[in-house]
Amino acid sequence: MDRILLVEDTHIFGKFICTKIAQSHNIPIDWALSMAEAQTYIERYEGQYILALLDLGLPDAPRGEIVPYILDQNIPAAVFTGSYNKERKEQLLAAGIIDYIMKDSPISLDYVITFIDRIIKNRQIKAMVIGGDKSEQKQIMAVLNLMQIQSVSLNDERDALALLNQQQNFGLILIAGGMITGTPFTTLTTIRGKKKFAHIPIITIENSDQIDGSRFLKYGASDFLRAPINTTDLQIRVQNSLRLYDQMQMLEFTANHDYLTSVLNRRAFFSKAKSLFALRDRKSVTLTLAMFDIDHFKNINDSYGHDVGDIAIKTLAQHLKSHSRDTDLVARFGGEEFCILYANMDADAAPQIFETLRESVAAIKIPYKDGEDISFSISAGVVLAGDDDINTMIKKADEALYKSKTTGRNKVTFTA
Repeated sequence: MDRILLVEDTHIFGKFICTKIAQSHNIPIDWALSMAEAQTYIERYEGQYILALLDLGLPDAPRGEIVPYILDQNIPAAVFTGSYNKERKEQLLAAGIIDYIMKDSPISLDYVITFIDRIIKNRQIKAMVIGGDKSEQKQIMAVLNLMQIQSVSLNDERDALALLNQQQNFGLILIAGGMITGTPFTTLTTIRGKKKFAHIPIITIENSDQIDGSRFLKYGASDFLRAPINTTDLQIRVQNSLRLYDQMQMLEFTANHDYLTSVLNRRAFFSKAKSLFALRDRKSVTLTLAMFDIDHFKNINDSYGHDVGDIAIKTLAQHLKSHSRDTDLVARFGGEEFCILYANMDADAAPQIFETLRESVAAIKIPYKDGEDISFSISAGVVLAGDDDINTMIKKADEALYKSKTTGRNKVTFTA
């Protein structure tokens, strides 16, 4: 199990960091008040620490002895100190720490949390380094490795583009000069020309003062650097580019997903449904559409409160999502109503699929006070595969749902 080690003898800082990490991440953080206690933790959890945050002035290690010890254990480390010394900072960075952070303001405390969050996220990122001479590539990849980012390097634009198309899981690209084929600019514009790579962070690096860096930024680079590279500068640029990408992803998610349930919202559902309907017309894909509604939902709100009503909605959304495939579109249409568009559902198996789903929802138990459990049922209207457009299918499904509601509830009505 991944863990974080905090070595800090000031209680106010230690408590703040432990509390903030516990609030934002499901990752254990071990707080040592001395170097001896840190050694005990490392022996106990050998090989599990992904990051150590270190104070330089400890009771039993007043001159920063904790730093070389931690680095010798191959644990990525950052220093969190109350005293700034430029020479000392440069020595520690050269020795291999990730960052040198001051305890000089509330902003620095917030930065520590942001920094830890970034390191945790970086472990899921794969970077591609394109171009650069051997020493430059080595320097870039060393910085990425220090930041816990996996990386691969290539010297040919054609090889890089082929790998990008083959493995579309790269979260960062750095492009330098000296490629066998291509230039940083042609590589940048080619990658940005592909819609699937439109938002991936790209940092370009050039070693000529004659190159206009603004041109790279205009054509889609996230950032631009001149060689020779300053290691700290590169690290900050990478960190900032990834942070902006995260923010953009979050904005995109917020725009396309329901705030309460995190499934698609109505607008995003219609947008994504266009692609499935186009696929149906081109490749004989069959589409099935279902509308779901919580029975007697007003009674839940009136009897238990709107907070419990929200829990019921979120619980149903999670249940519908877990009983759908990645290719299915699950959306909240409003209130307690949901819509799902299924691709290539077996028409013969559909009745049993939806009956099983209805029964499984009825078996859900939501814990309430004094040991009481709350349950609810759903009604559904299902339109089996046909040639109707999206609006017609929704209208038919709504009519079938209404029939389920008016003929007893807790049932599924099918229509063609």
